Amino acid sequence: MSEENICPDAEKLDGTLAEMGGRRSESATSITHAGDNGQEIGRAIDIHSALCSMLQCSHEDSINNILTHALQLILSIPWLAFESRGSIFLSEGNDSKGLVMKVQAGLPEALRKHCRHVPPGTCLCGRAALTQKTQFAACLDERHEIEHEGMGPHGHYCVPIVYGGKTLGVINVYVRDGHLRDKREVEFLNAMANALAWTIEYQRTRTTLHEKESRLSKIMAGFEGFYYVSSDDYIIEFMNGKLIERTGHDATGEVCYKIMHRRNAPCPWCEKDRVLKGETTRWEMQDPRDNRWYYVVNAPLRWQTGSVARQSVILDISEIRQVEEALLESERLQRARTQELMESNAALKELMKQIEQERKAFEGRVLSDFRKLILPYIGKIRNSDKEADAAIYLDTLELNLKTVISSFSPELSLGFADLTQKEKQIANLINEGKGSAEIAKILNMSRETIKSHRQNIRRKLGIKGGKANLKSFIALHIK
Repeated sequence: MSEENICPDAEKLDGTLAEMGGRRSESATSITHAGDNGQEIGRAIDIHSALCSMLQCSHEDSINNILTHALQLILSIPWLAFESRGSIFLSEGNDSKGLVMKVQAGLPEALRKHCRHVPPGTCLCGRAALTQKTQFAACLDERHEIEHEGMGPHGHYCVPIVYGGKTLGVINVYVRDGHLRDKREVEFLNAMANALAWTIEYQRTRTTLHEKESRLSKIMAGFEGFYYVSSDDYIIEFMNGKLIERTGHDATGEVCYKIMHRRNAPCPWCEKDRVLKGETTRWEMQDPRDNRWYYVVNAPLRWQTGSVARQSVILDISEIRQVEEALLESERLQRARTQELMESNAALKELMKQIEQERKAFEGRVLSDFRKLILPYIGKIRNSDKEADAAIYLDTLELNLKTVISSFSPELSLGFADLTQKEKQIANLINEGKGSAEIAKILNMSRETIKSHRQNIRRKLGIKGGKANLKSFIALHIK
């Protein structure tokens, strides 16, 4: 990244250097007339060299190494009235948390302990950080709020390190007690503070970028899908590791439609123009090379230069599609089964309805038979005075009970399904060995009527020819 992009205050630093260079030129002219030209030029060269060295160390890996180098440069210039001791503080967190001493030179242990952390507005360094103005003290005055045992007379330059309106730290150098404020010293310290501000911010920005790049690399390494970035003319600008594995090589700089789809011309379905206008597009596609399904998302990617590229994310959704298809098939089968159950349920309801109707009809027939065939003979038996008549009535009652009971027996009903109730009575009496005359008397019917019923029974039972014995036939079919 260029220095211009990181350091908006670079112009301020350049202006300071130019101002000092101009002042050096003016001073050189004046001193030439005074005979001290060489000394002034030497000072200007020392300052310029220190600033250049400060800027060159901006690529150091450790911020503490940069601060140590800066303090050494400040204290090493021989013609400045700085004592060989000082320190550099950095702001802790935001400005409200105060200063932390990062590097020092020549400071006793007691002072390092007391000044390890300086609250905002406390002592000269805290005031410089809070006000963002250089604090100068020619001697120990009321602003020296932090004291330690054995502290001797001295003075200070405390210069704030400011970048973008934010206090980054403070440069603290010592001068002899009673030293007068020197404009050249202030200008030099301000120039060093500006150079250090730019260097600190550059270092922090670079560290932040490295951290973000590292996180992005880890994210890309863990991303199971394919990802690439292509320009408006289809040139691949970036590929993630998974896509490199798929294509077999890093195709950065090659044409996307050749690499991704092995085509000699842009894909007919490509939505590059829509994406470059700011749209995000999504679709599913099946790759004919492996017959797998992929979910594709194309989105615009705006660079700092203002240009727009297309970033593509491709996810293999074949397993998801299989699960979805299986679910759809399961749902289809479930609907079909539900329909079958509904139809079966309807048929069952209809069958239950028919059964209920038949049950009621059967109960009605049984009740009717009981009233017609049973109850009357119970009354006759009760009122009969002759044993012979009672016996006949009991035989008739027994016959009628068998007739009624036959309604419950499949074996009895099966062979006589087409017979009337009266014909079933006559068939049972024939099976008992009763003749037509006796049956007529029992049923209180004429012999002609009994004869007619016997003929109907033969016909309905399928007995052909007069020689077949009706009693024997009935005995074979009624148990």
